[in-house]
Amino acid sequence: MNRGSTWHIWDFHLHTPYSILNNQFGDPDNDATWERYITAIETKAAETGIVAIGITDYFTIEGYKRVRQYQEDGRLQNLLIFPNIEFRVDTIIERRRLNYHVLFSPDVPVNHIEEYFLHDLNFVHENQPFQSPHIRKLRLSNLEEFGNTLRQQHESFRSRPPFEIGCMNAKVKLDDIKRRLEEDGRFSGKYLLILAEENLSLMNWDGQDHATRKQLLQMSHAIFSSNGRMRRFCLGEYHESKEDYIAEFKSFKPCIWGCDSHGFEERFLEPDEGRYCWIKSDVSWEGLKQILYEPEDRVRIQPDDPEPSKSFFTLDSVQVESTQINDMLRIADLDIKLNHNLVAIIGGRGSGKTALLDLIAACFTEGEKLTQLEHSFYHRLYASGGGHGANSQPIPISLRFRSDDEFSKQVGNDSIVFESADILYLTQNHLDEYTANPANLYGHIVDIVFDQNPDQRQGYDALQEQAQELQRRIESLNLEIAQLRQQVKSSLSEEQKERVQKQGELSDYENRLQEQEAQQAGSGEETVQLTEHLKSLKARRDRIITLRERLSVVSEHITQFHEQYKLDAQAVNEQLQALSELSNLSSLPIEFSQLDTVTQLLSTNVETLQLAQPDVEEQITGVESELGELKGIDRTIAELRRTINNITGEIEAINARIKDLREKEQRILELDAQCVEKFTEMIQKMIEQRLYLQEIIDEFETDQDDLLSGLSFAALVDTSIRKEYIERIVDKMDKRAHPFASVEQALTEIIEDAHQQLNSSEHPNELDDTSAVLPIAQRLRDWANGDIRLKTSTVESEFFNALFSRFFRIGLLIKFNDRPLESLSMGERAVVLLKILLGLDDKPLLIDQPEEHLDNRYIYNELTPAFRNAKAKRQIIIATHNANLVVNTDAEQIIIAEHTDGVISYRVGTLENLDIRESITTILEGGDQAFKKREEKYGYLF
Repeated sequence: MNRGSTWHIWDFHLHTPYSILNNQFGDPDNDATWERYITAIETKAAETGIVAIGITDYFTIEGYKRVRQYQEDGRLQNLLIFPNIEFRVDTIIERRRLNYHVLFSPDVPVNHIEEYFLHDLNFVHENQPFQSPHIRKLRLSNLEEFGNTLRQQHESFRSRPPFEIGCMNAKVKLDDIKRRLEEDGRFSGKYLLILAEENLSLMNWDGQDHATRKQLLQMSHAIFSSNGRMRRFCLGEYHESKEDYIAEFKSFKPCIWGCDSHGFEERFLEPDEGRYCWIKSDVSWEGLKQILYEPEDRVRIQPDDPEPSKSFFTLDSVQVESTQINDMLRIADLDIKLNHNLVAIIGGRGSGKTALLDLIAACFTEGEKLTQLEHSFYHRLYASGGGHGANSQPIPISLRFRSDDEFSKQVGNDSIVFESADILYLTQNHLDEYTANPANLYGHIVDIVFDQNPDQRQGYDALQEQAQELQRRIESLNLEIAQLRQQVKSSLSEEQKERVQKQGELSDYENRLQEQEAQQAGSGEETVQLTEHLKSLKARRDRIITLRERLSVVSEHITQFHEQYKLDAQAVNEQLQALSELSNLSSLPIEFSQLDTVTQLLSTNVETLQLAQPDVEEQITGVESELGELKGIDRTIAELRRTINNITGEIEAINARIKDLREKEQRILELDAQCVEKFTEMIQKMIEQRLYLQEIIDEFETDQDDLLSGLSFAALVDTSIRKEYIERIVDKMDKRAHPFASVEQALTEIIEDAHQQLNSSEHPNELDDTSAVLPIAQRLRDWANGDIRLKTSTVESEFFNALFSRFFRIGLLIKFNDRPLESLSMGERAVVLLKILLGLDDKPLLIDQPEEHLDNRYIYNELTPAFRNAKAKRQIIIATHNANLVVNTDAEQIIIAEHTDGVISYRVGTLENLDIRESITTILEGGDQAFKKREEKYGYLF
């Protein structure tokens, strides 16, 4: 079935042997000349792919009539042949006659062209003083008579045929040509006036020829020119605006071209420099007329096919076998060669538009979502609990791709999908969940952008993970701070009290010892030695125990480090391998032999200490036994010394604990500073993420100005979640001491200042320089260090976790026509998302009724140009009720869905097909108006 509007080579300017001026083909009255001419056309058209030719003669269609006869006799098959009449008109440019062309539809009978147009045109045969000029009708006999008259009167003409002399000197008025065609309804919509650019540039824009030159352009439908500058001028690109050009020249002018060959050896159907004229349309007169409405997109002059390169997995065709789906529904045979640009499926409600999209989508991974979409054609037939459920028969479908890959399945039965590629399918209500909630839409847009840039996503996610790790580190620090603070709070004063008490006890026992030793009068040396020795042994034992515990802890730390290191080193080495082209990178060792040596030393030392401890315990027992045998005052002194030694040890232990608590106080200050530092680093990570995302957005916007017109994007650190942040903090506080309003006021001031800093364009040159954002964390800490009272049920670490949690997130500031996304209607948000989706990726895009929630103004002004731009990069297949999305997007292929007597069927055509056009105006509301807008946009209306 019809693939729709596709690019073909047309040649608008091939002369015939009857083109008497400069004829190089041979004798036009010799049949051999014509046989050679027709054969040459057939051969060259087959070689180059030419599908349409304008058969050109001066003042006549004699050559066209002869060629037409050959075609009616079976020659020149699959070629569109139409007449191109070249006139020498009454406008003279520096002694050169201006050429002007009239193209006719091949549907116009040749006798109509001759009798009602050519033979009604006049040329001046002779002039006499005080009399009207003698005029003749533009007939062959009159031209020949005119030539004979001139030959008799001018000697240099006598060597040339009279008809040639007549054509060379006859001139017709452009106004007569235009008026005759306009006044005769036989020609309405069946002719084109073509101005030849040749010699036109000799007319000075700034002189007396200005109006003439302008009026020539104004009256013409198109220009014979292969000049790129002329093409851009005729499209209004050199004017201040398109509207200014239309006002001055009345319509945009497509530029067309042909070989202008007068002989077999002279660029026959092969223009100089390969300047072939490519037309995107049906090969028909109505197809040619599309270049008037789409002069920029429907015609190109270049050597190669203008069709832009698209994905090799662009859908090339779809076939569906006729299937009786259930008692109520059958689908007819379908075999469509799909256009690679924009395909529009239209039809009344329930006609089967969505059915075709669903059948195609079911062949891809993207289509697996159809089982969950209750309103989809697929769900109603095949999903569990669907309308017909198990009663529906599977539908055989086959897809063919541009790559020549093929895929077939039984939709409704097979679970297989085409694995080499996927599509994007926007189902009927796909946009609703995002357009209803701006936050969801922001997040979805970020996901969409990164889905197209997976490498950048990895870097962005790495920054996100670093920020999350910093958050976890902050929470770990807060927990440690809270635990240390609790230890200090509950123990320090008690330890200090106990130390004072023990110091009093020590003083008491030292005085008593001094008193007893005075009574002993210098004796008892053995007692002193025993008690000192016992003191030394116990100190030794304590050192052994402490050292054993410390060595065990070190050993455990080494083991934990080594296990974590091996995991991290393996991951690092995998990433290093991916960057192996960087010569200075080196892999990390997985094992540390030095750690094994250290572990062995620790084990040996622990074992030695374990063996030494019993010996010390035994010596202590022995000394205590000796002291136990003392009598009298020696025993008393020994007990006093032992008690003093014990109290001294206890005081030393208390001092050690107090020292440890003082160190914990210092540690709290250090951890507190680390917490501020980590929170500052987390803020900086947000800035890095913002800058990173901005780079991706900038890259995404590059070369998509037309598609994303009206849209602006800016990555930002969003602080709009501040209310939730403040509520988390207040929830941990004593609300009687701290009303919400006062907390909100204090924190909002900090957050407002932070917002400015986080989104400042004056960011540090070095992204790891946190000095600019350090005050944010410090201000939060200073506020928390004030007179803050917490709920009795609140753990201190929970409060600080809330305080140093994120009141910010990465977001986008998206504006549409200078209005932020939040202020847009659902329909406007849908336009934003659709324009972005259209611009991303190049895989086929299926959309079911994109016009939902939109009025015609947005469809025409925003979506229509977006679709026109997007189809140059990717294949788009839409099902729609909106005429603008069919007509003013210049859809290359139209598929009309019909549901009659329980049978779904499809027929295919193009906008230039009159039957299809009638169906569009009948099926789609506003169809006539859409065609009118399309024609008026380019300043032309038949």
